[in-house]
Amino acid sequence: MAQVAQDPAPFLRLGLGSAAWLAHTIPALVAAEAGAPLAGEELVHGDVRSDNLCFISNRVVLSDG
Repeated sequence: MAQVAQDPAPFLRLGLGSAAWLAHTIPALVAAEAGAPLAGEELVHGDVRSDNLCFISNRVVLSDG
């Protein structure tokens, strides 16, 4: 999000939020990104639902697009 804060135009072109929303929200998003623990070997997605799972042979792939 720090990169988005420096250059918000590409993010805003995605249409996921307005410039006003981003201006209001970006400080909290940057702080959350800075405080996110990234150590370890496991990934916690937090949104595992059937529409985010793809079964390929004997594997399950997590996707959230």
